[in-house]
Amino acid sequence: MSVSIPLRALSSGYNIPAIGLGVYQSADAETIVYEALKKGYRLVDTAQEYGNEAATCRGISKFLKETGTNRREVFYTTKLDDATGGYEGTMQLAEARLAEARKGGIDYIDLLLIHAPFSKSPYTETRLAAWKALTELVDGGAIRSIGVSNYGVKHLKEFWDADVKYKPVLNQVESSPWNVRQDIHDFCKSHNVIVEQYSPLCRGNRFKEPGVLKLADKYKKTPAQILIRWSLDKGMLPIPKTDNVDRLSPNLDVFDFNLTPQEVEDLQDLNSYTCYEWDPTVTK
Repeated sequence: MSVSIPLRALSSGYNIPAIGLGVYQSADAETIVYEALKKGYRLVDTAQEYGNEAATCRGISKFLKETGTNRREVFYTTKLDDATGGYEGTMQLAEARLAEARKGGIDYIDLLLIHAPFSKSPYTETRLAAWKALTELVDGGAIRSIGVSNYGVKHLKEFWDADVKYKPVLNQVESSPWNVRQDIHDFCKSHNVIVEQYSPLCRGNRFKEPGVLKLADKYKKTPAQILIRWSLDKGMLPIPKTDNVDRLSPNLDVFDFNLTPQEVEDLQDLNSYTCYEWDPTVTK
């Protein structure tokens, strides 16, 4: 049975589903994306680095064709590696992302992110030059919204200091109760930037935490569902990754309960900084 997912408003004027599917290291992105869409997912997140953009888009195209669903109902996100290429290099990488999408039968990108703030001297100027390339592609219509990933507060401030034409609609970062990144949350909230969260399940490493188990027992949910709900109640947009079809529906079954504000606060440890992936937020 398909689940109806709430939408959130982006500052660009488009809407994005409140939860999605990540396909990092997916063994068969086409199949898992197709199966996820059948179960109600409407947001799929991939990247240049993952090497499965065309396969991801084939999964979307297959679903659209078989069901007659309008393309506008599925939100496709991908990422180009970083900003080291400045304007020219970023334009080339972005055009390559569009080419990969077209290989899979998708003719536009809903959201294109810069995967990391890595740059080269002069760092800020190089990042802003990369952003200018994306801005022009938005004006051209092939990319609808643009954002960033793994950007720390100092990197985010650059857009407002320079008063760029389009501000990032979203910042995708690793966050969890054991790596909250409250400074990023605070900045993004005050500047109308959605915090999208990868690795919300901490690779399964925190399922036996006493606080998680207590909430799972109270709400009759799994530890994974508690962590996803924490993400939602924290104000984030989680994109849990799975290659297991049987886990797709449970990861969506999180809209029939809420954690209280106190439970959200009690679960997190602001003194912890545990990364299960990488941490480019601190780069120059």
